[in-house]
Amino acid sequence: MQWGDSEESRRGLRERAVRLRSWGHPCRIADPSELRELAPAVDPAACTASELVVHDQSAWYDAPLFVQRLLDRAATLGAAIRYGLRAQALIRHGDAVTGVETGTRRWEADWVVNCTGPDADRIAALAGTDLPMTRIPGLVGESTPVPGLRLDAILATPEVDLRPAPGERICSISWPVDALLPGQSDDALAERLHAGGQRVLPALRTARLAGVRLGVRPVPADGLPLAGAHPDVPGLYHLVTHSGVNLAPELGRLAAQEIIDGDGPDLAGYRITRGVTASVQDESLTLMTTR
Repeated sequence: MQWGDSEESRRGLRERAVRLRSWGHPCRIADPSELRELAPAVDPAACTASELVVHDQSAWYDAPLFVQRLLDRAATLGAAIRYGLRAQALIRHGDAVTGVETGTRRWEADWVVNCTGPDADRIAALAGTDLPMTRIPGLVGESTPVPGLRLDAILATPEVDLRPAPGERICSISWPVDALLPGQSDDALAERLHAGGQRVLPALRTARLAGVRLGVRPVPADGLPLAGAHPDVPGLYHLVTHSGVNLAPELGRLAAQEIIDGDGPDLAGYRITRGVTASVQDESLTLMTTR
């Protein structure tokens, strides 16, 4: 559920909802009174908007658990999993990339897939190419357990975004807080992050932050995924997006299809050589880059 705190933000949410519906995504405009039914733990006073945008079929999943399950599944299919290694150089045969060097190890491959998130432009630079992307820091907070608090919705509010987390916890991020990075002390920003969550969910007033992590978002310059090989560097396939967790299953399928079969028309609009413009309508990119 989303709501805005100004006419401009509410108009943006409405326009985005119309666009998403035209693409087949189920979302709707709702009266704030639905908060009592959909998210009864929310303080009604925290929402001063005249309308909500509700994404009825949206969901979240725990990223570390998700990645671990994928790796475990890959291992059962014969993949060799190695942890704690850092790509130091790319192995080249002429213009083509044929592997990776990680310290004292050399890994030969038909294809090297650069899916290293905020490190992706460093890997591209090892091949002498650029990726049009930037790194945007952000804080992720997780509360101590709140017994009895039931949050069955993902909340995107003007001050803080909240979602459930395993173990009766609440996970939080805040675009206004992230806009202060770097600057104020981590402790002050953590307090502000938690206070924002407490204003939306009064039950959080009995909890504290169990921890705050500083993450770095890999953000393509126009907000859209970067996918494919550079024509001057065959053998190195790039796959970078800010929505890495949500889009990973589909992007992985499409990239595998293209690498194996040489056919990937669905990714044609996301080539790393495309002309990046500022006209892309991307709400999260606007939030991240407005300082």
